Amino acid sequence: MKLCWETEFKKTEIGDIPRDWEMKELGDIAKESIVGSTPLKNNPAYWENGIIPWITNKEVEYGKVNYISDTAEKVSKKTIEETNLRIVPTYSLIISFTASVGKVAINKVPLTTNQQFISFVLKDNFNVIYYAYYFVSSKDVIESFSGATPFSFITKERALSIPIPYPPLPEQSRIATILSYFDDLIENKKRQNEILEKTAMAIFKNWFVDFEPFKDGEFVDSELGKIPNGWEVKRIGELLENIFAGEWGDDERSEKFYEAAYCIRGTDIAELNKKTFIDLPLRFIKKETIKNKRLKENDIVIEISGGSFDQQTGRVLLVSSKLLDSYDLPLISSNFCRVIRSKYPLFLYFLFQYFYTINLFYEYESGTTSIKNLDIKSILNLLILFPPPPILQKFHSLVEPLFQKIINNQKQIMVLKKIRDTILPLLVFGKLRVEEL
Repeated sequence: MKLCWETEFKKTEIGDIPRDWEMKELGDIAKESIVGSTPLKNNPAYWENGIIPWITNKEVEYGKVNYISDTAEKVSKKTIEETNLRIVPTYSLIISFTASVGKVAINKVPLTTNQQFISFVLKDNFNVIYYAYYFVSSKDVIESFSGATPFSFITKERALSIPIPYPPLPEQSRIATILSYFDDLIENKKRQNEILEKTAMAIFKNWFVDFEPFKDGEFVDSELGKIPNGWEVKRIGELLENIFAGEWGDDERSEKFYEAAYCIRGTDIAELNKKTFIDLPLRFIKKETIKNKRLKENDIVIEISGGSFDQQTGRVLLVSSKLLDSYDLPLISSNFCRVIRSKYPLFLYFLFQYFYTINLFYEYESGTTSIKNLDIKSILNLLILFPPPPILQKFHSLVEPLFQKIINNQKQIMVLKKIRDTILPLLVFGKLRVEEL
């Protein structure tokens, strides 16, 4: 790979670009543009047994090129025949231009979109991946076309007039290759973590739900049914060193709240299970609160209020040293969470996996239909298996490397993202040139 810094630029409406690059408009590179729509939800014929993917805004994230192979909702062939909804050909450039303006996707399969997206089928001499990265790094350019209305909205006509750079096609391909390389590495690490998580869950279920390794031994009756002889049943509360509520504090420094900390909300837990760093809210807390409620390695954070639990994630977080090291200030949890500390180090992964995999949350929710609250007293009184220490030791030795690998992958993902985000604007605007791969 051969890179060099560009030294000769020309000024354009999108900023400085290399002197030998051209400027065009989005409409110049698109041979077709397709506005999405939402078929009538009350017409079952449009949705039942649907086979054609239909994207909504919640399935596309900011700050990345989202590759779409499947969607949560699908429409039927009848929808295409009877409505103005059109199928978007594969490898089209899909951009949100309503409400959440500036999300970017490329579809790996033919699909449809809702009205928040416009899809652009590019001409053959334009690289769709390069232009997807260009728009990821040019959210401010897109937003400048939404006008001064409170509700962001860009018509197809205005979208087609958005200015874009036009590097030579070979250079477009080289830039796309480098940026895709980093995103491919990131996605591979994410897939590894999904497999590692499923492996840990499978081991837990195999050992402590199905009792497969112990089937040949003697089983005895217990409050939880038949369990291996020598195992105990305890209440969760008996196994904890401590459990305490988080603290939300205030968003401004004051006489009462003056110590700064980052605060994990319940809504942050799912993201922190995938990453070692996200933008957490900065809060000001009492000094004694930080002293007493500062998160430590191997704490388990559980969301107890503010929304119903997600069956897949369980809204449970295991605090790692890498997570703590990712922030320059102490970490605490909000008052919508509880922090659990186990008495027994060997019981840590068992307890975390128990909360993470066993779907007990719906059973113990309380509160209104809009705000759910986990009944923590019921959880503390919940009966749980307590295997003998040698069994816990073996389980711990099996799953600990999996969790450590997950944490290391999270760290590597963070580093790869930082590198990609640093070079992304340099490459797409030609400040850093790719002469050869």
